Amino acid sequence: MELLSGKDFASEENLAELCRQIEVESEADCAELHKAAAEQEAAILASSQEQADKLRKKILDSAGAAIADFERSGFAEVNLKAKHRWLESREALLNQVREALFARFDEVLKQEAYAEALPGFILEASNALASKTLIVRADPATQALLSPGLLDSTAKKYQLSLTRGNDLNAGHGIIAFTPDGRRLFDNTLEARYERNKTQLRNLAAHKLFEGQE
Repeated sequence: MELLSGKDFASEENLAELCRQIEVESEADCAELHKAAAEQEAAILASSQEQADKLRKKILDSAGAAIADFERSGFAEVNLKAKHRWLESREALLNQVREALFARFDEVLKQEAYAEALPGFILEASNALASKTLIVRADPATQALLSPGLLDSTAKKYQLSLTRGNDLNAGHGIIAFTPDGRRLFDNTLEARYERNKTQLRNLAAHKLFEGQE
């Protein structure tokens, strides 16, 4: 601030001018102070707002991630339950197919194709037991098909020694024993199903559920 010279200091006019200059300078200084304070306050508010925005974003992002995780978990649980129910239904239906198949075995025994397959069933048993001498037991309906003539022709064809055993109390088909009775090969229709169960179930599943898995 530029003050008046000393020679002019004593006059009232100059004194008044001096006061005016002081007031102007003071106002300017105050204005500068106010401006600086306002700028500092704005910077503080801006910084606080930025920090607040960052914190808000962090909270929202965290909440969003938690919600997404929850939804994914919920959907996964729903999908898992739906898949579990579908597998249970699939298993139940495949079991019904098995039961329906077993229920038809009585009719299968009456088919000509079954009678023609019996020599092959006996050969399979011989190969499985690694024995050329067998005692062949069968269910009553199959026993009726295993005539002495069929046994003789099968024995000659495959160079076997075959003896007819007692009737089976359960099952459809034959069970072959070694002469000492210590080893057997179950070649009933039920046992043949169990040995090929995976393949047969896959075939049934393909027919029943094609395009649904």
